[in-house]
Amino acid sequence: MRVKGLLVFMASLLFCVGAMAQEWQGAAFRASAGIQWKASSRVSLSAVYQIRTQPNLQGVERNSIAASLKYKFTKWLSVGTGYTFISSYSSGGENKLKNRFSFDISGAVGFGDWKLSLKENFQLNNKCYSINSYQEARNDFNLKNILKVSYQAFEKVVPYASFEARLTLNGAKWCYEYDDLTGTYNNPQFKGYNSVYFSRFKPAVGLEWKMAEHHSIDFRVMCDFLNSQKIKASSDGKELTSISWNNDIKLSTSVGYTFSF
Repeated sequence: MRVKGLLVFMASLLFCVGAMAQEWQGAAFRASAGIQWKASSRVSLSAVYQIRTQPNLQGVERNSIAASLKYKFTKWLSVGTGYTFISSYSSGGENKLKNRFSFDISGAVGFGDWKLSLKENFQLNNKCYSINSYQEARNDFNLKNILKVSYQAFEKVVPYASFEARLTLNGAKWCYEYDDLTGTYNNPQFKGYNSVYFSRFKPAVGLEWKMAEHHSIDFRVMCDFLNSQKIKASSDGKELTSISWNNDIKLSTSVGYTFSF
């Protein structure tokens, strides 16, 4: 009965998010399917395909294929490394390809029926499309901090809540004199890629459901608070047109299936 209650709660939560999305330009949807192979008591490998839609299912926003390796030192400490190939679409329909390499370290602690974990994930994103090097770096470096708390009292389902903070480590940096009267950037100087700031915050709630021995599904509702820097500059670095911040809020629901063996 408690499991059914949790499933009803998650369905209700998804409905509420859909209603809220009408005020925030609609919710996006994510779906994924993956496999996980436990090679030994310490080593596991996984592969996953994911598709993301634009808000209100208006089109495909991103496809990705990922492979990862995880090594457990103890029950509560592990490290991992992975590669992800990403194909995303800009607002103008341009297909942008990206290679992502990652390394992470995860620690967890249990207390009663609760489990608290922290994952530090370092990412290198290599952009395989044309960019303006005075607006963004060819290779982005990010640090994702993911705090998660889950309730382990049920046999088949694990409800959880998580919070992610993404730190951009090498944003483009300019020095300039801003004229309030004309709205222009005078004497602009490009200082390299040493701007560090938090670019995203992602609170989420979800439910992991182990349907059978080898089959599990993860339901999640996530709110994405963007805080990305937008720079417009000439391709030769002599003119700076504008620097602004994108503070959008995006909602998404996701369903992920995993076959483990």
